[in-house]
Amino acid sequence: MSGVENPKGHEWIRLAVENPAALQVRLYSTELYHRVLFRRPLNPTTNLLAIHAETIKLLNEQLQNPVTACSDGNILAVGGLAFFGQNVPKPKPISSGSLPSQGPLNNLHGLNVYSQMIYDPVHLKGLDMLIKIRGGLETIRASGIAAVTS
Repeated sequence: MSGVENPKGHEWIRLAVENPAALQVRLYSTELYHRVLFRRPLNPTTNLLAIHAETIKLLNEQLQNPVTACSDGNILAVGGLAFFGQNVPKPKPISSGSLPSQGPLNNLHGLNVYSQMIYDPVHLKGLDMLIKIRGGLETIRASGIAAVTS
């Protein structure tokens, strides 16, 4: 163990534990991330569609409550749907060729995966609205969320 801590990771885990929608979107996005990373098919499976549907259901419940609507956990969940939401119903074809070896930069911060994602414009618009209602990126308290949404 290197002893290096990842405060953003700890914060996002806390949000996932506290917010059921954030947990579901974490499960959903992790599965899609690994499918792209390991070049597995993006075919919508029953399990993946169920996780997506549960995420939407839980998030809609949270957004109906004025106290929880603009919480960090909901912003994280909507952001996850914005970045991963379009990939199950309409997966983007992944090239069958191998990626050129770039040494340690080959998967710099997951760019090799995130560059292949199809962003969901509906959830991107919703994310923008949540952040505006909240009062801007500077009002987000959870570490790392403002940076990845800007």
